[in-house]
Amino acid sequence: MKTITIAQTKGGVGKTTTAHCLASALKNKGYKVLLIDLDPQASLTSIVDIKDTISSYDVINPDNEELILKDAIKHDFIKSVEKLGKLSNEIASMTGREYFLKERLKSITKLYDFCIIDTPPQQSILTTNALTTSDYVLIPTSSSYLGIEGIDKIFKACKEIKKYCNSKLNVLGILLTQYHANKTLEKALQEEIINIAQSYNTIVFKTTIRENIKIGESQILHQTIYDYDKKSNGANDYLTFTNELLNIIGE
Repeated sequence: MKTITIAQTKGGVGKTTTAHCLASALKNKGYKVLLIDLDPQASLTSIVDIKDTISSYDVINPDNEELILKDAIKHDFIKSVEKLGKLSNEIASMTGREYFLKERLKSITKLYDFCIIDTPPQQSILTTNALTTSDYVLIPTSSSYLGIEGIDKIFKACKEIKKYCNSKLNVLGILLTQYHANKTLEKALQEEIINIAQSYNTIVFKTTIRENIKIGESQILHQTIYDYDKKSNGANDYLTFTNELLNIIGE
């Protein structure tokens, strides 16, 4: 199982949408995909509309040693809950807190081809757990100054994780979302993002995700963009991006 964490320290840059659409595109290509919501805001959980099941809080919480991970998975999804935000304080002094999710996921690694993890829009022990268990991290960003501000923090976090917790972690690259190719400012910001990527020895994906109202509509209806409108720009962009990603990781 290849694990990909979607991470950004700024909200509103398409992080959750990217997690959902990437997982959906991979499933449409025939892969078995587990999707995990590690964001206490639970936006991904709201989109997928999963209720009445064990949450990622229960999965990570070391007090639940007897928990069977399969019991927390419903329709290949592990939901989030608001109290997940309290977990950082609850486990702050515990030895090995960075590895709680990694240890739990060991029992299902042979059941899935991919695991996609959505994380909070800030650095926390939740993001650290996701990065510690992951093969790759993907950084989505809008071509805005606020989006750019979050990139540097993620790279620094990944450097620390790779040094102390997970030597195999690799940054896949930066994905431009909510993109308008005809806006002069966005083109200038894109160049800045490319320069940032080069300074960290990574890439900006060739594929850009255009702003697309169909994605928002599909989320309101708790559908994937491929079930809602597979011919939309959003569906096409995320499929093209998924193909590019698979080529990079050798699938």
